[in-house]
Amino acid sequence: MAIAAIRQRMKKPSNLVANYRRRLIDDQVITPADYGHVSFTLPLFGDFVRQNQELLELM
Repeated sequence: MAIAAIRQRMKKPSNLVANYRRRLIDDQVITPADYGHVSFTLPLFGDFVRQNQELLELM
């Protein structure tokens, strides 16, 4: 998943997204993939996020 796409969807500045990215990497929820991309490490978590995007946007 591209970090730029996440940032655009969240409508947040790069530094804020970078802070959350670092936290999720430290907590082993995501892992750096290619340059500017991350992968989910928890089984089926990517599917959960994609299926619940509308709900998560309301939070």
